[in-house]
Formats: sequence, C-alpha cells, structure tokens
Amino acid sequence: MKILCVEDNDDSRYLLEALLGAQHHQVLSVADGEAAWQLLQEQAVDLIISDIMMPKLDGFDLCYRVKREAGLAATPFVFYSASYTQPGDIRFALRLGADRFLIKPVPPEQLLAELDAICAKTKERGAASQQLGEHEFLIGHAERMGQKLSSIHQRLDRANARLEQTRQELSEARRLLGLLVDHSSDAVLVVDTTGRFLSSNASLQKLLNRHVLPTALVDILPAAHCQELLGLVASETQSPCDFHEVLAIGEARVFVTALPVSYQGEAALLLLLRNLRGYAEFATRHLLDQHVLKNLTEGVMITNADNKIISVNPAFTRITGYSEYEVLGKNPRFLKSGSQDLAFYRRMWSTLLTEDQWQGEIWNRRKNAELYPEWLFISAVRDDAGAIQFYVGIFNDISEHEEARRHIEHLAHHDPLTDTPNRTLLRYRLSDALVHACRDQRNVALLFLDVDRFKSINDSLGHHVGDEVIKIVSQRLKTSVRQADTVGRQGGDEFVLVLAELNSREVVNRIADKIMRAIAQPCLIDGREVHVTCSIGIAVYPQDGEDETALIKNADAALYKAKAEGRNNYQFYSADLNRASEQRLELETALRHAVERDQLRLVYQPQYRLADGRLVGCEVLARWRHPELGEVPPGEFIPLAEETGQINAIGEWILRRACEQAGAWRQAGLPELTFAVNLSAIQFRRPTLTSEVGEILDQTGLPASQLELELTEGILMREAHNTLETLRLFKGMGIELSIDDFGTGYSNLAYLNRFSVDKLKIDQSFVRGLPNNPNDLAIVQAIIQMAHSLGLTVIAEGVETADQRDVLIENGCDQAQGYWFAKPLEVDEFERLWQSRPDCYGR
Repeated sequence: MKILCVEDNDDSRYLLEALLGAQHHQVLSVADGEAAWQLLQEQAVDLIISDIMMPKLDGFDLCYRVKREAGLAATPFVFYSASYTQPGDIRFALRLGADRFLIKPVPPEQLLAELDAICAKTKERGAASQQLGEHEFLIGHAERMGQKLSSIHQRLDRANARLEQTRQELSEARRLLGLLVDHSSDAVLVVDTTGRFLSSNASLQKLLNRHVLPTALVDILPAAHCQELLGLVASETQSPCDFHEVLAIGEARVFVTALPVSYQGEAALLLLLRNLRGYAEFATRHLLDQHVLKNLTEGVMITNADNKIISVNPAFTRITGYSEYEVLGKNPRFLKSGSQDLAFYRRMWSTLLTEDQWQGEIWNRRKNAELYPEWLFISAVRDDAGAIQFYVGIFNDISEHEEARRHIEHLAHHDPLTDTPNRTLLRYRLSDALVHACRDQRNVALLFLDVDRFKSINDSLGHHVGDEVIKIVSQRLKTSVRQADTVGRQGGDEFVLVLAELNSREVVNRIADKIMRAIAQPCLIDGREVHVTCSIGIAVYPQDGEDETALIKNADAALYKAKAEGRNNYQFYSADLNRASEQRLELETALRHAVERDQLRLVYQPQYRLADGRLVGCEVLARWRHPELGEVPPGEFIPLAEETGQINAIGEWILRRACEQAGAWRQAGLPELTFAVNLSAIQFRRPTLTSEVGEILDQTGLPASQLELELTEGILMREAHNTLETLRLFKGMGIELSIDDFGTGYSNLAYLNRFSVDKLKIDQSFVRGLPNNPNDLAIVQAIIQMAHSLGLTVIAEGVETADQRDVLIENGCDQAQGYWFAKPLEVDEFERLWQSRPDCYGR
C-alpha cells in the first residue's frame, strides 16, 4: 500500500518508515499536518497514520479536512499517538471519522495486524465514511479544552503532592546523614576558627583511645598543622581537596581531609580522620574486587533489600544501554519486556527467597526499546542473622546464541538454495493440513513438480545456471499459490506443493494452470534466455488417499504419468496409475540385478563409408532381456539407470564387454574396425573415468585407435575446464571422440574446435525428413559443410531409405548407419556380416 505517515518526532517517524517499508509498503512521511494536507492535494494514498500534537496543523484538524474532502473521505485514517489517552479524545477522533485510535507504544506485529484489519474493513464498506459538521467539530474542540483545563488542575495537585513529598524526603535525608556520621568508621570532627571542638562522632574517641575527649585541635595535632588547617577557613575556599595529608595522631597514622563549612551560621572546619591501620590491605582487596567487576563481560546489578539498584558494572551499561546514573535507586522492573507473565515472576521470587538463588532465561528491554534474551543468575546475600541485605544479579546477553539457534533450526527445516521448506518441514505441513481438512471436511492437494530436462541444463550450461533456474522456479511457485499454501523443495529439481483449505478441485486446476504459465516464462540468467517447463503430479485428499504416505505415493505416480505423457503438463492421480508405478518400481529393482545375473548383452550396428560402401565400424548398443519381463527397450531402462545412479556400473560393463569382444575379433585376424561406445554424462563426471578406460584397454589388448567414445553436446558444454582435461587425456591415449545427436542441443563451433573431436553424428530427427523437408536438408548441409571446414568426419544415423542415403552422398556425408544398411546385430550375426560382406553395395 501507499501509506502517508504524519509525525513530527524524527525517531517515531523513522521507526514507522522502517517497519512499514519492511512489509513492502510504499511510505510517504511528513513532519506536520499542513505538509500532509498539501501532499494529499497532489496525490492519493491508501492509508494515513497521524500523530495529534504537531505544529501548523494538528492531527484532529487534518482528519477533519480529510473526511470533509469528497476525494479523500474514503481514505482510512489512523491516529497513532501517546499525547492523548483520555476516552473523550478518542471518542472525538472517531466522531471526526478516524478509523482507529492507537496509543503508543504498540508492538510492531500488533500495529501491522491493526493496519491490515483497518484496510480490510475499509474495502468492505467501500468509500463510505462519517463526516462531522462545523458545529460538531467546534463542540469537540470545546470538550478537548475542558479536558485540558481539568488536566492542568490535576497536574497542579500532583505538583503540590510532590513538593510535600520532597520536604519529607529532605527531612529523612537529614536524619540519615546524622546516622551516617554517628556510625561512620572514620572520625568526624567540626572545629571553629580558633580550633575549638564544636561537634564529633563516636569514632573520634575510638581513634584517640581516650576516655575524655580533648577540647581543641591543638591537643591532637602539631601547632604547625593546626595553623595550616585553620587557615583554610580564612581563605573562604570550599574545595574538599584543600587539605589531605597523612599525619601522626598518637601512635596511629591518620589520613586527614579538611573542608571549610558553615556550622550553625558560623564559619567552621570539617575534618575527616581515617585510621590507616589495616586500610592498605582493605584498599588493595577493594581495588582488586573493583577491577574484576569492571572487566567482567557479564552484566552485574546489585540491589538492596528493598530491591533498589545500588550498583552496576560497565557491562550492564553496554548490554542495556542505561548508565549507572540513570538506574541508581530504581527497581529493576523498569527493564521488563512484558514477554513473561506475572506467574513467571512469582515462581522466580519464590525460588529466590527459599533457595537464595535463581537462574534462567528471561527477556528484557534495552534503553532503545529493543527486546533481548539474557541468561540471568540472581543470588540473595544475607547477614549473620539471616536477613537479606542485597540481591546480586549476573547476566549474559544471549541474543547471538538465540539467533544462532534460530538460524540452525531454520537450516534444519529449509532448503539452503531456495529457503523453502525442506522434506522434514513439508511432511509436518502436510500432516497439519490433513488434520485441519479432516476436522473442517475440506480438501488438500499434494503436488509433485519436476523441472523438465533439468539435467540437460546442468550438463549443458553448468551448475551455476542450474541453481539460478531452481531459484527462479521456486520464486514463481511462491507467487502462483495462495498464502495458506506451502511450496517446498525436496532436492534437485523436485518441488512439493501443499494446497490446503480447498473447497473444490477447480481451485487445483486454476493453480496448476497458473504454475504452468509462470514456469514457461523465459529465465534471463547472465544475459542468456533459458526456457524451462515442468511436469506436475497431483493427488487430492481424501479421494486419492487419507494419509501422508498414500498421498505422496499417488502424487508421485501422477508425476510419472505426466512425464510419460511428454512432460510440460499436469496429471491428476487415478487408480490405474498404481499399476504403472508398481511396474516402474519392479523394473528398477530388476535393473539392479541385470549385470550380476548376466541379463544384459551387446548388439552391433554396422557403420559404412558412403563413398565406397565399405564397413568401417559399428556402434555398440546394450540390450536387456529379463526372464519374466521379456525384452526391455533401451529407451526405458537407460533413462531409469541414469535416474537411479546405476548407469555407472552398466556403462562400465558395456565398455569392458565391447573391448573384450573387439579384442577377441582382433586376435582372430578380422579386419580392423572402429567400435563406438556411448558415454552418459553421469559416467563422464567420474574422476576415475580415464584411468578405468586405460585399464580396460590394457586388460583386453584392444588398441586405443579402435575405440571411439560418443559424447553428447551437453557433456562438452558443462564445466569446460574439467571436460577439456578429460578429453585431452583420451586424445593422448589415441582414442577417437565423436559428438552424438549433433544439432539437437547447444551447438557451438568454438567448443568443437577447442575440444578437438574427430567426428560429428547427424541426429536421425534431421535424416528422417530427407529428401523432402527443406529445413532438415538445410540443417544437414550446414552440419556437413561446417564439420568438413573443421576437418571432422560426419556420420549420419537413422538412414532407412535409398533416397536418404543418396542425398547424404550428394552432400558429401562421410559415413552412415541405419536400417537401410543393417539393423543392430547379435554378436554372431555381426561376425558373419563382417566376414562375408565387406561393403553394403554388394561388390
């Protein structure tokens, strides 16, 4: 909202701006009502928050003008002031048309809630507002002036009461001063200008150790010192440091301080005599105690038996913001934050008085009004008779510990990349939503969402771009759902959405459609447009499951169906999806044992040189025949192997078995061919890949020149530095490198040149359109010309007709494979083809 804050106090205005700005409101602020009225003539606002007592134009006059102005009357107007708290003022404000009267201070969360409620109420009632006539406004002002006059009388009464209290306190102070002098351990003596004793305390007799006190100063001090001391009276100085010497009085060493004073209207001299016997040891011990107290990092507060503060240390000031001067004599309750109730303090005092100590966590308020947590230890100090003399409180500011604890708790329940709920918190939110839905007889929808082909983005553009895509998708999901819904990330590109408090399935459809549109918008990352889509599986409580486990299982089955339907769509769960989900799980379990149970085998698709039809190599392909499931297509089990992480073991088996068979054929004396083996992106990321390939070549005896490794464009585009090093090692071994499915991804000439590949394979999607599709023909021609300009060999896959072959020959394609030449052959079939038919033209 656009909110106008009218406040003449800079601190209050700044706090309002900071609080409302943190809630993403647009805040306009002025220091008086006149400036506010001028601003309102120029632009409209959604809400006005105003103080009352301000220069030029006060809050009441401003409200009166606003509510009488046709274009402004509907604008919500809130008084926020500590100046007026009388019921009459509040009634007057509401009669003027104000929507709310808030008395400072109001906790931030309460203030925001009040403002939200006011705006909601204003929308419901439209632009209607109450307006006062001129006579009512004047009546209200008259009432206010009467109240102010009454307030002045009350203040005078309170001032008289305080004056009487001050008189009593002064009398009490005199009485206490007398007690202090009488009971002081230092001797106190008052003499006149001749040195004659006027007054003394009991400690003087103890210091002199005489039953009968002398009558003059000269009887206890040398004449020279007496003359010097009495000279202070004549000088009319009033400094307490005019005389301070250590003198000998009898056998004692005494520290003497003298001060000119007026005694019963006459000039006199006040002397303080401190016996230094044993004082040095006491002073040292006191200095040490003060040093420890001063340098403690913990705050220390000492109160008397009446719980009035008598001492604090510097750490107290650093933590609370209050100086010692500001807190002496006060009850510590002024630090209370209001976070603990009366029962808490009753328990605390009960423990302290029965056990003489208490410790625990408590929230207090600093001088700047900031709340903070502290760990407080309080101890009661008793005298020999058991009466409490002092309370000592020692406390630590544990704000950082609390913040660290909250941060750790947040990290434990949120995804670090997107700051959305993680798997643990999602389960809690889902469980909570189901409990409320069961009670209120409403629906809950669970959505499983995957970013389509996210792996290709990671492989092609790198993890940095992938992370940015995930963050963008997360943000778009948050803006596509309602406030009551939850968006969380399970990991990778998987998100989970909990849509709570649903009345119908149509709401789910609308939200799913909104999500699909939002995700499909281009993502601009590092100046590059990245386009993504998503697949969503949906299960609805209670139709599709009455507990978390059932809903999760069924939403996952619906997501699998969405992917099977070609991605970029959403599917609701249906009962027949369970069987498909079970089949997929069955297939995944069976695949884990395919290698060890020898269920995989290799087939070989011949590759021919188009110029003369000679057999020059083959592509090695894996096949899986399960004893119960039958022949499982590679398009099913290879992606499943990559999803489940089994591709490393399967890929290594394919490479080793292909090299073993090729090595065996070489030993048998068959002509030299090139054997092309595909590498998945997951295999390529293994740091031990190059050493594993070298070890396999050594063990099988196959020359590296007969091995060709087929890579996708995405592998080359990902983490270029690491990729370059791996390819350099392969080239150093003498292995040939080819790019599979060229033209379908992020084709980049600079990468081809940099990585020094040997061969490009034209994807069958382009070959299929030959010779009639002009776009496919243009792409094929461009790939061949580009590859030849870089010195690369070009091979086309998926050649199924003679016309396709002829177009490729006409445009200079080097090699080809496909069903027109031969389908993938079993090992014995390929061996017979190799031996009996060296070319595909029958020559």
